[in-house]
Amino acid sequence: MKLQAKAGSQFAYLDDGDQGEGLAIFLSQSATDTTRWKLEVYAKLDNGAELLVGTFYTSPPIATLPVGSLTRLVAIAAVPGVAKWSVCARPAGGPVAAAQESADLTLTSSHAWPGPSGVVRAGERYAYTTDHGGGGGSSFTVLPGQRVISWTCQSDGGLAALQISGGLTAVIPIGAKLEGSPDGAAMPPGTVFAYTNAYFFCELAESA
Repeated sequence: MKLQAKAGSQFAYLDDGDQGEGLAIFLSQSATDTTRWKLEVYAKLDNGAELLVGTFYTSPPIATLPVGSLTRLVAIAAVPGVAKWSVCARPAGGPVAAAQESADLTLTSSHAWPGPSGVVRAGERYAYTTDHGGGGGSSFTVLPGQRVISWTCQSDGGLAALQISGGLTAVIPIGAKLEGSPDGAAMPPGTVFAYTNAYFFCELAESA
């Protein structure tokens, strides 16, 4: 299915009578695309109930160096008793973010149920970012498709400060640092690290 970034929400369906309990979701973009897609996976059961199985974001190939695969598996889903699969795709930054871009979404299904019910991202890619917030300060915002692995905020020789998403400001003494490894904790897209007089380092996992 051809997705148009300017079109907003678009649905792809798999209901040809041969769908199974497992679903593989593939996405194809060009090497210069910047759109991050939000995908919602739905399953309609034999009893007629339609359920949201899970939501995830994808990162464009250009999000990492070297550039990631243009056509890739981005997630797998599994639900027993599926009669119909559907996926709703929309640009994570809104339809005006990259209005001229498009992508191809492909759904394939298997009768071999691959595991517990739900949606699992596939093919995460490692990324790393660094920044310096001097006296004027700076910030880093977690983008859709990014998962924070760890972060460090270190004094650059002065009295530093760190604030996460408008919370309490942590004062970092001269020569000291704060660190976090939030795997399993909520650091959703839009989380903002704001820092002053500090070096900021962040390890990330970008979606496929």
